[in-house]
Amino acid sequence: ACISAPYPLPLGKPEEPIETLYQDMNELVRQVRNIRAEMALPPSEKTELIFVGSEKDWKKVKEHQNILTALTPTAKISFSSQEPIAFGASVLVGPLKLMIPIPESMKIKEKARLVKEREKLDQLRASTQGKLANEEFRARAPKEVVEKLELALIHTQKQLLDIDTKLKSL
Repeated sequence: ACISAPYPLPLGKPEEPIETLYQDMNELVRQVRNIRAEMALPPSEKTELIFVGSEKDWKKVKEHQNILTALTPTAKISFSSQEPIAFGASVLVGPLKLMIPIPESMKIKEKARLVKEREKLDQLRASTQGKLANEEFRARAPKEVVEKLELALIHTQKQLLDIDTKLKSL
């Protein structure tokens, strides 16, 4: 025998503030999980969350931060009106900026990656400078090629400065 019953009816109208809160917290959890996935952080690695914005913007999050700690591997949640100097990943969620600083275990890997990238860029810069310093090459090469190399050299030097800044912050 099959059991049949009428489909349940809602008890009343949904409460709009609760629905809004749920949607906001769901979005924050989703963004935290996305950032962690992009950073390739294992689920066992607990991280810190930093919310940057005005107090009125993060007041609701602060009241319900237990939802974030329950649904994401979070060790600590901080709230700030000014952006801290931290190396990590961030995303804008409405008026708030959500930041996850890079954990200590990842800093060593990131530093090694940046050093390797810096070595490659140093080689590229040396090779480009060598070509541009060669008067015979400049005389024979089309003007567009020389200009392209000069722009590539400027771009490489900017990348090297960025890497140096990141290495100092680690």
